[in-house]
Amino acid sequence: MTEAIITPNSYSQQQADVLRLHNRYRRCLLDQKYYARRLSIYQRLDTGTNLFAGAAMLVSLATRNSAAWLSALCYGTGVLAALIFIGKPIFKVSEQIERYTTLHCAFSELFEEIEGLVADIRRAGKLTGDHHGRADKIFDRCTSLAVREDVSVNVKKLEQFKEEVERAIPAETLWLPTE
Repeated sequence: MTEAIITPNSYSQQQADVLRLHNRYRRCLLDQKYYARRLSIYQRLDTGTNLFAGAAMLVSLATRNSAAWLSALCYGTGVLAALIFIGKPIFKVSEQIERYTTLHCAFSELFEEIEGLVADIRRAGKLTGDHHGRADKIFDRCTSLAVREDVSVNVKKLEQFKEEVERAIPAETLWLPTE
């Protein structure tokens, strides 16, 4: 006797809806991890440039009456620091930090919402009208966030995070209603 092959058409509508939620649940964790990483990079860049520029300006001021070569070197460093401060708005570092903060927090929130919704569905044993309404709001929010997501991504990091998500939420943990 051969085992029946499960295809998307094998699922009931409720099972397909729960599967869709489970996939979005895993995707939210992936996005949460990815945007946390991007946020961390921009925060470190911002902190590093601020520290360098601030220290360079202080050293430049402290050494202005020193030997000519030291004064000139520190003056050049001070000019570089000023250029960094001037260039930061051009490179929009703070805007990127704000965008990645929004994305990271939103996907974290959605992850928690889906987790709660799936737990409610599991307790009920089926999807109710309330569950469908909550799921629709979640998917609408995901759609609205899509316009803020990165167009090009770091494929290596994304693969690493996919493996982490697979370990954290294996596909075998999927619960489907019997109806």
